[in-house]
Amino acid sequence: MHQTIRRIAASKLLWAATVFLLLYSLGGFVLAPHLIRLYLPRYALEHLEQRAAVGTVHVNPFLLTLEASGFEFSEACVPRPH
Repeated sequence: MHQTIRRIAASKLLWAATVFLLLYSLGGFVLAPHLIRLYLPRYALEHLEQRAAVGTVHVNPFLLTLEASGFEFSEACVPRPH
């Protein structure tokens, strides 16, 4: 019994899956909301010619959900070429 548990714990596949799950969780719960708050205003200004603001962002990578509060669009004061 103990030998089987040791063999499973030493399995490279188990360690790889554990590392993948950890990185996926950190990326989804921590990194994704930060990147959304950072890049959303820039993207909206460049591609939509709108100012965008977002308050809080919550991402759940396991349920594949995104929740954003305090989201606003407003006209940008960007001169358009004639």
